[in-house]
Amino acid sequence: MIRRFRLAIGTLVVAAIGLALGFTGVATAQRPADGQAPKFQVDPWWPKPLPNNWLIGQAAGVAVDRHDHIWVIQRPRTLTEDERGATLSPPRSLCCVPAPPVLEFDVDGALLSSWGGPGAGYEWPLNEHGIFVDYQDNVWIGGNDAKDHQVLKFTRDGKFLLQIGRADQTGGDNDTQHLGRPANMNVDPATNELFIADGYKNHRVIVFDAQTGAYKRHWGANGRPPGDPSVKTPGTIPEQPRRLHPGRLGCRSIAVGLVIARGPCSSGWGGSPHGQADHQGHAEPEEHRGNAAQAAPGQEHDPPAEADPEASLG
Repeated sequence: MIRRFRLAIGTLVVAAIGLALGFTGVATAQRPADGQAPKFQVDPWWPKPLPNNWLIGQAAGVAVDRHDHIWVIQRPRTLTEDERGATLSPPRSLCCVPAPPVLEFDVDGALLSSWGGPGAGYEWPLNEHGIFVDYQDNVWIGGNDAKDHQVLKFTRDGKFLLQIGRADQTGGDNDTQHLGRPANMNVDPATNELFIADGYKNHRVIVFDAQTGAYKRHWGANGRPPGDPSVKTPGTIPEQPRRLHPGRLGCRSIAVGLVIARGPCSSGWGGSPHGQADHQGHAEPEEHRGNAAQAAPGQEHDPPAEADPEASLG
């Protein structure tokens, strides 16, 4: 069980780093001279054994900070009774105990810090989902349970700083105070704005001040205005940015990344008249967009409302 999990989490982390490198251009220095894409090999022994008989449940998010530390958010509640046998009364076995939800590792897989879970002053999600560490080392986490409509901000050592949205309170795509099962988040260092892919219930990107939590703006996904349940033909979206920020973010079917850099208005599914903009502002050819972008007008791109497209990560 533990070896299988290590292999799974190792695969997840390597894949996440590979995606990040592919979007940011860091991988340019690592690409072979023949122009082929870099190759990654899974380390089945990553991470190293955890202390205290800890065991990790479903891995629901991975982030790499500016110190090259790897952050994992995991779901302690997903462990079976057999896996958490040491916590039962009476104990069923000597092993194991659920690890804390947030884990920080160095590049070699050694555990550096751990924290998370319910506490005073904030509403911890019922089903952890998504983690991001910003340029100031703040850690942002979310959840995607049917009642998880909040994003939380902590210091890197787990001190609570800010909550956006409320658990079990949601108001739809035009509600500027509440979220709808947010999928992930990212912070733009240039503006200190928090961009939330909102989400598994709503269908939009919504922006807040990362310091105060004040609402800034939002726009709809898949060419639809916020609040419209049907997929619309792509058109002009006011204030639609052009550049894509590295990372797997977006409102469900935004497949390449979350658009965060401000720029002039433009038309098209991804904010460009001729295709989806990449992280340098260039248009991506239509054939490279992926299945979600190629669906015919009038077809629904999104997964079912209650489906978790990342369930396989666990």
